[in-house]
Amino acid sequence: MKMNAEKTNLFYNGRSMRGTFRNGDLLELEPVKPGDLRPGDVVVYRGKDDPEEMVVHRVVLIAKGRIRTRGDWNLQEDSTDLAYSRLIGRVTGLERKGNRHTVANGPRGRNKARFIHTRLQIQRCLQKCLRPLYVLLKKSRIIPRIWDPPLRKVRFQTDGDPIIKYLHRGKTVLSRDSRRLWIKKPYDLLFRVRTGPRGEPVCERIR
Repeated sequence: MKMNAEKTNLFYNGRSMRGTFRNGDLLELEPVKPGDLRPGDVVVYRGKDDPEEMVVHRVVLIAKGRIRTRGDWNLQEDSTDLAYSRLIGRVTGLERKGNRHTVANGPRGRNKARFIHTRLQIQRCLQKCLRPLYVLLKKSRIIPRIWDPPLRKVRFQTDGDPIIKYLHRGKTVLSRDSRRLWIKKPYDLLFRVRTGPRGEPVCERIR
């Protein structure tokens, strides 16, 4: 994730710390010495291959000079150790919609991360178990008969290809141009998707 820096504040943008941070959160940092770092601390550090990139992850292990990190919304630890030279600071708080919140670090942070990690594992397991049922529902086309949300179709004319969007309650649930098609689940159950004569994605609402 890339972040905008100003003094000791950073704007968060990404998915790896979902459950702890949201896009647009203003993170507050404090300097941290290597000896003061603890498992469970949320830290900001520079990317290994790109010094312009700043990563926000949580420390999960400190042993024999090694620091291992992981995003709270990631199932796997980061593939490489964190070198102290890349460390920028520890996240102590965040500001969201004008309200300040304390960020859990140390033992409290470790417990929070375990809870989020367990929730993620359960969610992934349920998704895997329910996937065959979801495929059957899509093939049966029964959902459009019992769920008919009012979708607003909007066409945006650009310098290139026009963009077609479907909105539900003010939020985009489908976006399509001549090359790409994106549909938010479970709205994909309401559409029939095929490939057009020029290879473009075509979608039709099932009635």
